[in-house]
Amino acid sequence: MRNMRSKYIWFYVEPYVYVEVNKWECLLVNTLDKQFIYSKDQQVLSFLRDFMSLLNTGVSSVDPNLFSLVEFKRFIGEVRHKFIGDLVVTDTLDSKPIQITSNAKIMHDVREGKYASFDDPLNYLYEITIHTNSSCSSSCESCVNYFKQFDCCTKNRNVIRNEALSVITKILKELDFARKRIRINLVVTDEICAKSDELIDILNKYDNDFYLVVNYNNIRKLTSRLCSFFQNRISVIIAGVQISEIDFSILKDLNLTFFVENEVELENVCSFTNSKLRNCHYVIKPIFNGKNMSFLKKYVFLKKKEILNGIDSMQDIHRNKLLNTSFFGKLLVFSDGSIYNNVHFKKMGNIKEYNLPYFVHKSLVDPNTSWFYTRNRAPCSKCVYKYICPPPSNYELFMNQLALCDKSCVLNY
Repeated sequence: MRNMRSKYIWFYVEPYVYVEVNKWECLLVNTLDKQFIYSKDQQVLSFLRDFMSLLNTGVSSVDPNLFSLVEFKRFIGEVRHKFIGDLVVTDTLDSKPIQITSNAKIMHDVREGKYASFDDPLNYLYEITIHTNSSCSSSCESCVNYFKQFDCCTKNRNVIRNEALSVITKILKELDFARKRIRINLVVTDEICAKSDELIDILNKYDNDFYLVVNYNNIRKLTSRLCSFFQNRISVIIAGVQISEIDFSILKDLNLTFFVENEVELENVCSFTNSKLRNCHYVIKPIFNGKNMSFLKKYVFLKKKEILNGIDSMQDIHRNKLLNTSFFGKLLVFSDGSIYNNVHFKKMGNIKEYNLPYFVHKSLVDPNTSWFYTRNRAPCSKCVYKYICPPPSNYELFMNQLALCDKSCVLNY
């Protein structure tokens, strides 16, 4: 660059650009249009590491000699072409430009305070899933597999005494003091259906968003009063059932969730839904059964393009740095009162012994809970895509494999 040796050159990136650098590679993403730059050039990496220093506050000086390097010059050209950043030239060192950087920060981080220091713990609670059963008459082959990956009924819990109605009553009484409506998912089997009148009488007293989750094997056991109360807020799990055996006449206006474990099941469901369920609400969810990893890799694992297209803003990225948006604000309660913030994490206690604000606070102040389970751990911690990827899911926790992505996204360290 001509006449630059007597000037000062400054490099900056726009506030809407995600920059991640490690020992081997770097990634810069324009979150507005998904344009990105990926490089393994050591000179570019060295320059960006210096740029990322907190002392530089988003603006770094550029040694004019770097422009004699082909890869660096190409990098700067690409940065400008993709509106990722630019260069500013000044006459004096004191004229360093000012750039407002975008940093991740929790407005009121309760982990830095004490229980009494924040106004209402229930403000951080968004959803509670309550399992109402201690037994089930069905014999689903992959009962545990379903339950550990999605909201679904299960009988594989050592629940000695079913106290679902009293547990629900206690939770709803405490939620009556919340400043917002909380989503309540009631996962039911034939066991609670026999007490449907008592259940509806309890629910009618409270103003929350109630949803019902039921396995297709138990759908006929739902009483008319249950169906009338929940209406289109009933989600039916269809798993391990032959499509030809399903009576879709009883599923009208309901939300259907198909669990599939292989290509044949997927093709059967797709064929049937395309011809018979055009006006129904349904989703198809692949299930890991311990033997179908190739199926999951094809339909669940993410590729680079999908990862990049999944980011809407820098705000999404900042959230992914600090917390798990898939788990945050959610609690799981069983019919004996046992409470978890995620089924893959240790039990927090029993709702009969402590109130909801206590468990919300406990989930907030402990960095090892599911609410703060991010990709800042191996192998993802060494990947430049870690914070633009979706947060870790129950899929990964169930498989004990954190990275569900295309191999080209993850380096073999």
